[in-house]
Amino acid sequence: MKTGSSPVPDHGSARGGERRGPAWLALLPATVAALATSLALMVVTMGIRPDLGRALSGLESVKLAACAVLALCAIGVCRSSLRRGADGLGLGLVLALPAMAVFAAPAWLEFTLPSGDRPTVPLTIGLQSFGAIVALALPALGLIIVAMRRARPESPAFAGLAAGLLAGGVGSLAYAFHCTGDNAMMISFWYPAAIASVAVAGLAAGRLWLSAPDQRRR
Repeated sequence: MKTGSSPVPDHGSARGGERRGPAWLALLPATVAALATSLALMVVTMGIRPDLGRALSGLESVKLAACAVLALCAIGVCRSSLRRGADGLGLGLVLALPAMAVFAAPAWLEFTLPSGDRPTVPLTIGLQSFGAIVALALPALGLIIVAMRRARPESPAFAGLAAGLLAGGVGSLAYAFHCTGDNAMMISFWYPAAIASVAVAGLAAGRLWLSAPDQRRR
């Protein structure tokens, strides 16, 4: 009588919760490890800009803030991708809006100046910064993808894109401590271009490594 009246626990859903819970918890230390790795690589291979303290009174602080806001928003995008799958795409885009606004602010401020007073960035310097951000972000992407694999996200491509966005934010934040390009072209073009490239790499990595085995065979 008692055994018949007692509810049967849903072991399948419990397992699903256990599978996703630890993966979400693992994302935060993975992000910290990714940032530490990118910062260490930057210090060893590039070095912190010597005038960092003085530069913080100018656009350097905007550059650091934009990268930090992007990384924080990307954590929310990753959380959305793990819990809601493709349905979280809209929320992910909304979470990315603050970072986009911070990155666009320097361009809006400088393009209000006369054309002769607008600073420019040589193409070689821009490409060098682009490559440096990508190089610092790729190891971070690997760490984040490994952490997200435990969740088996419903939409591997979206989850990979979110991981790439987070890795791009981490890599750009690390590079910002070295970069001396404090102008709108650097902050509003080259940084977002590098971050977008890492996001695309994350999308590809998500399709490859976050998909279930049967999905990868298709």
